[in-house]
Amino acid sequence: MRFSPWFPVKRIFAAMMMLFALCAVVQLASAAPAAGGIQGKVTGPDGTTPLENIRVRSYHYNAADDDWEVVQTVFTLADGTYHMEGLDPGAARLHFFDPAGAFAAEYYDDSPKSSGAQDVLVTGSTTVSGIDASLSPTGRITGTVTGTGGVPLEDVYVELHRWNEETEDWEWETEAFSRTDGSYVAGWLRAGVYRVGFSDDFHVEEFFNEAPSFDLAEDIVVSLGNTNAGIDASMVEKGRISGTVTGPDGITPLENIDVTAYSREPSNGDWYRSHSARTAADGTYTIEGVESGNARVRFRDAAGEFLTEYHENASFLEAAGDIVVADANTVSGIDASLVRAGSLAGTLTGPDGVTPPGEYLRVFVYQWNAGSGEWEMHPDREGHADAAGNYIIRGLAAGIYRVGFFDSSDVHFTEYYDNAPDVGSASDVTVVLGATTLGIDASLALTGVISGRVTGSDGVTAREYARIDAYQWDGSTGSWVRKRTAWAGEDGSYAVGGLDSGIYRVGFSDGYGELAEEYYNNARDLGSAVDVAVTTGSVTSGIDASLDEKGSISGRIVSADGGTPLKDIEVVAYRHSGHWGTWYEVLTTYTRSDGTYSFQHLDSGAIRLRFRDVTGTFLTEFHDNKATLETAGDILVSAATTVSGVDASMVLAGSIAGTVTGPDGLTPLENVYVNVYRQTGGFPGWENVSYTLTGPDGRYVIEGLEQGAYRVGFDDSGGMYVGEYYDNMPDLGYASDVAVVPGVVTGGIDASLAQWGRITGMVTGPDNRTPLEGIRVTVHRYSSWGDSWYSADETLTRADGTYSIPALQPGVAKLQFEDSDGSFVSEYYHNSNSLEDSTEIMIPWGPVDGINAALATRNPVTPVAVGLSGSGSGSLQLDFTGGPATFYQLQESEDLRLWLDSGDPFRGVDGLNMVPLEIDGPWKFWRIRTIP
Repeated sequence: MRFSPWFPVKRIFAAMMMLFALCAVVQLASAAPAAGGIQGKVTGPDGTTPLENIRVRSYHYNAADDDWEVVQTVFTLADGTYHMEGLDPGAARLHFFDPAGAFAAEYYDDSPKSSGAQDVLVTGSTTVSGIDASLSPTGRITGTVTGTGGVPLEDVYVELHRWNEETEDWEWETEAFSRTDGSYVAGWLRAGVYRVGFSDDFHVEEFFNEAPSFDLAEDIVVSLGNTNAGIDASMVEKGRISGTVTGPDGITPLENIDVTAYSREPSNGDWYRSHSARTAADGTYTIEGVESGNARVRFRDAAGEFLTEYHENASFLEAAGDIVVADANTVSGIDASLVRAGSLAGTLTGPDGVTPPGEYLRVFVYQWNAGSGEWEMHPDREGHADAAGNYIIRGLAAGIYRVGFFDSSDVHFTEYYDNAPDVGSASDVTVVLGATTLGIDASLALTGVISGRVTGSDGVTAREYARIDAYQWDGSTGSWVRKRTAWAGEDGSYAVGGLDSGIYRVGFSDGYGELAEEYYNNARDLGSAVDVAVTTGSVTSGIDASLDEKGSISGRIVSADGGTPLKDIEVVAYRHSGHWGTWYEVLTTYTRSDGTYSFQHLDSGAIRLRFRDVTGTFLTEFHDNKATLETAGDILVSAATTVSGVDASMVLAGSIAGTVTGPDGLTPLENVYVNVYRQTGGFPGWENVSYTLTGPDGRYVIEGLEQGAYRVGFDDSGGMYVGEYYDNMPDLGYASDVAVVPGVVTGGIDASLAQWGRITGMVTGPDNRTPLEGIRVTVHRYSSWGDSWYSADETLTRADGTYSIPALQPGVAKLQFEDSDGSFVSEYYHNSNSLEDSTEIMIPWGPVDGINAALATRNPVTPVAVGLSGSGSGSLQLDFTGGPATFYQLQESEDLRLWLDSGDPFRGVDGLNMVPLEIDGPWKFWRIRTIP
């Protein structure tokens, strides 16, 4: 090897560089903040039994987004322990979640919501221990969903509703989906009564236990710590439609024909797309999941070689033949023999009649609609010119059309065949089946174009996605009207086409909202912009813009001592709406650890600021130390300038806290509104300044209050408890004052609410078992002033016959039960025919249960067919005599052999009953049957 005198020098230099790099790494590592950890144990409600596979997540607060973000996720081991490492210093919040659904999720320490979680302070490289959780049990519902022959069904939607005692209604609670083996688990359930439904696209919806409707579903009582297993469903397949599609000869199979089934919406009778299939190589198809009842079918060739048609050779949906579909059955033989469609074709060029116009040309066809008296665009047939300018539109029925040519790039003017400016003056084009109408050509004229480039304030940096608007003067309105819009490309360049010859003005706005809007040439408003002359067939270039940075505001927030910086203070910027005359929020930010904040990219004009401590420790204020947005000082912002020194010194706020319970003084009441009032000095004297809702434990805290005297009101949102004011007063004017001091929580502002009276019961038929739905239950109260009884409140019975009338004043009442349909005899409580002779009910503070009624039926009348009569509008109705205590069903038949129900069952009326008939389609026979 040849000796090089530089060899040792190179080796030494390389070693020195490695040492320097290592030192740099050590320096960087030592400069990074030390990472800490959190560890603990998760157990069951007994505080002892370890829970494995509980998900534990730590959250850190992101002031910029005003949200707690996930930073780490771990799972507990078999002994219930968990350990998190590598956490940044600062406050963390922990969430414990059981993926199996057997235990309720919570935040540390024992809070159901993030807002009530206790912060865990991570410092340095230490590990915070003892961050434990004892999870409460929940209920679960499990089961298996199967189809025909017990085959498990996957991805069936399982929906759970829970009975709400306060609203007296079923409310959506949660959902689940069946797995590949058909099993499902619905966990994390509160105790209560549930109903479960099962549905997917290809099976008939059902409810547990094999009920066809939600109202008939079986109740499932869920208790905490238990699993309700065996809540299964065996689902019936919806109907199928099958057939074969051939060509005009009725023999040659057609592949890839789209076959779509339409079903009828029961609520309005409209047809909607149900399910589709595509024909196989042998022309056969099968559509699954079709709803029972009448269906219609469309056959469409996407390639356009064959003409679209509907079942029974109809040209449109409304004329198609009905197909009667039944669940778990296949209607076969729904075949179609498609005829070859017509088409039209041509070539598009530029104004020279030779050069292809480009790749953005679209061709539309129009048909005359005699009903609207207009040429209307074909709903699903159009063409696109290729690179040579050629196009073809297939799939057209025989008839007269008109053709339009559109350039989506706006380089060429729109025109219609043959050289017409609009569809009304276009030439007719005749299309025949099985042939192509050729020569539908067009030579398109060039539009005027404005082009240029948009950059940032440096005049160099391209502003991609900048918006460019071209305006033209409208003499009729006396204003500049936007005619065309374009967006700048990656290099900032743009072109606005589609312009006629004339004078325009051009506006530029930044797509990212960071730069100030301006108009050509460097004008701040449209009125002072420079005119731009445009000539068709040419490009007016060089219409450039260099957009300035928008304005900004900065400042610092400190505490009332004038020195302590306040972190995470919410700063909201407002702008005035000249149209509505109000201030609206435009931007929000949060102060940094040194109390500073800044707003960037503000449009020019007046801004007002609000400073709010989200924790409620400091009092909210507005710029210039004002208490309201209306009195706040304006901050004038202009482009490319920063308004600095917009500071605030915030004072400590006071708060009010307490607990709301029921009449026993022990049971906590959740979701009670707690309203805080302050005296205004004018009418009405006291103003509602803040409110909150009590939590599950009945407790509440209202923060962010100024120093002074307040009054507190309690109002039950569910209407079960009597509202009052602190301290135990029925009226705000007699309430006790609550003194609020800055930096102090005024606690013990409690309330024990009395319960309103409530009447509950059940209404049945004469057998005392069959529940009656829709019976009106009316509460009558006595008026000593009028010496008479009056109707005070009412409700309707539910599907199970039960009813409840809440929020009643204690005292004497009488109840009336009425069937508005007349099927059952109305009565008063207790089994009386008149209000005067009925039994009085004494309503206390609280519920009165068991106020039941068993209504007698009216004597049914056998229906007798009378015949057909005209309704006066060209349609027919079936007339028969019947009675109000009987349900009837209209049936129809085409051959007097197969009778099908038509419409829904209905309750008869005394005397003559009239049923409107649908007389569209083939001849039919009708009859009436009784139910059952």
